[in-house]
Amino acid sequence: MHGTNLAWLLRGVSIERAEEIWDWVIKNQIIPHLRPEMLAAMENHQNLEHRIFLISGSLTLLDQLTFNLGVDGSIATPLATENGHYTGKIIPPLNIGQGKVKRLKQFLDGTGNNFGLTKSFFYTESYVDAPVMELFGLPLAVYPNSQLAKLATTHSWPMIEDA
Repeated sequence: MHGTNLAWLLRGVSIERAEEIWDWVIKNQIIPHLRPEMLAAMENHQNLEHRIFLISGSLTLLDQLTFNLGVDGSIATPLATENGHYTGKIIPPLNIGQGKVKRLKQFLDGTGNNFGLTKSFFYTESYVDAPVMELFGLPLAVYPNSQLAKLATTHSWPMIEDA
């Protein structure tokens, strides 16, 4: 199912109720399934005092995940709201591919662009993130499928692969 179509599942749900749902989903379905080596990599970055931001096509639940993981922030696909309830629509663009590039650039413009992307890491498991990978000095392909592995090999980008 395309990400823009997932928003309809929350049509009419209050923001507060959605936050309760996100909290349950994150604690019971997402965090228990995070790969230990990725959590270790994140902890290593935190120990080195690197700022960590999650950038995902995920909906607003990413904000809750950010809080639960204790990282600095996130850039997700925002959901449209009206009178404290979700409308069932996203605020375009969907945060994937070129949409992710656009949202990242908007985020950087809003922060005074004080991030040095050429010295920043970007982890992804998705080939559609190729345009974003090209913006970062230290992109890593995480558990890549053959398409992403080929791209990473072509660009000499490091990969984290299954053992």
